Amino acid sequence: RKENKAKLANLQQHELVVNQYKDIIQEQDQRLNDLQQQFLELQSKHSMSGEEIRQLKDQVQQLKDQNSLLKVQKGAQSNPAADARKDEEIRSLQDQLEKMRLDNANKDSAIEKLKTDVTVLEARVVNSSEEDKENIVPSESEILQNTISRLQSDLQELRTSAAEKDNEISRLSVQNNEAEGQIQSLKQRLESNAETQADPAQLAKLMEEKMTLQERVKKSNEENLKLLDKFNKMEEEKNSVVSEKEGVLEELDTLKKEQEDLLVLLADQDTKIANYKKLLKENNIPVEDDDDDEDDDLDDDLDDD
Repeated sequence: RKENKAKLANLQQHELVVNQYKDIIQEQDQRLNDLQQQFLELQSKHSMSGEEIRQLKDQVQQLKDQNSLLKVQKGAQSNPAADARKDEEIRSLQDQLEKMRLDNANKDSAIEKLKTDVTVLEARVVNSSEEDKENIVPSESEILQNTISRLQSDLQELRTSAAEKDNEISRLSVQNNEAEGQIQSLKQRLESNAETQADPAQLAKLMEEKMTLQERVKKSNEENLKLLDKFNKMEEEKNSVVSEKEGVLEELDTLKKEQEDLLVLLADQDTKIANYKKLLKENNIPVEDDDDDEDDDLDDDLDDD
């Protein structure tokens, strides 16, 4: 009977261990599912941001093409001095566009941390028996918005962590004050009762607890300072990325305004040419209409664009 009881106890103990392992496995599976969901959400945000940046680049390229067409049209109507000036303006626009492309390329370094985080997340997904999952890395077009999203998430985590540290410091401070009160009370009791034998040991214990609490408060304060420093750095990085994005949009608006100015100037020159031709015809001076036809064709092309 004793052997049966021992075997039964061993079986029960084994069953308990197995159940504990099952619970651990379930928790790991749940965490893996959460990571997969986070990865899918991050991938969706990457795609949306990439499309936004691609559209922005397309607009810039379209402006460049239209400005080149304006340059050709202006070349048929302007004098050499004006041609040189307009060529310089077009080159300036092209330089600005090239600078924008270089800036977009230089932003790769700003999302290295994001790429690393995504790679780690993909590795976790692969280790969860989904080895055939495609390894997706953010593309160059996701630089601005993805970095801003990551910074906002990191800042929120830092705020939460800082609040938790503040609560921990407050709690430890309360405990420290309570311990000091107990020590003072015990000292008073020792002074009033010299025959007490158990109080010195209790006093030593309370002093040790006080030192431990003070050490924990000090450590929490140091961690909180580190979090605040990291928080400030993340704020600066976020502001820098937002400023870069605003700079790109501002350059795009500048290009649009310059294009509108060129179109207005071109329309004014067309009007002047038409008036000159009209005066020449009124004075019975022959005027060729080939340039008019060519100008009409160019105007039609601009309207089509």
